Amino acid sequence: MEIAVLQRQLKEKFGDAILDLRPLGTGGDPCVWVEANAIESVLKELSGKTGEWPAWRLEDVSVFEMDRVYVVTCFLATATERLNVRLTLGATGAEDYVELPDISSIFPNARTFESKLRELWGIRFVGDSGKTIPGASLLPEGWSGFPMRKNYLFPTEFNGIPHQRPIGRTHPDEYGMGVEE
Repeated sequence: MEIAVLQRQLKEKFGDAILDLRPLGTGGDPCVWVEANAIESVLKELSGKTGEWPAWRLEDVSVFEMDRVYVVTCFLATATERLNVRLTLGATGAEDYVELPDISSIFPNARTFESKLRELWGIRFVGDSGKTIPGASLLPEGWSGFPMRKNYLFPTEFNGIPHQRPIGRTHPDEYGMGVEE
């Protein structure tokens, strides 16, 4: 099925829950921007479980933060096509969770991605057991906060071990990619 046709059909079926159909990034990868509360329904349609469209598979789920907003992208593919399904979530405090519906009942491999996003970004998947997959934990036991967030303040020590950021910086506003003067 041609991607443009699929995008139009999703827009017809889900109406205002489909926010935009613009391409993703400079490469122009096809993208569907979805309301956060409709992500589960849209992904279920694309999974092939409804029988309406060819089955798409989930290849990855990623997040980036821009202007205090989290952009979550589900990367989907068939044997011949690629499609990105994106949504945005408003940023909260450094320690607060944001929530999305659990999608592992639609795509079982999502459990690994959900575990990573919960641990590093503080995105909780409602309906998920909240259990981390054994061996999948990226942070040491007892770590506090979500280190991928821009407003995260790194600790100066953890379990008695000094933890220094580049040039002793601890606050995100102090990080720099430029050359030190």
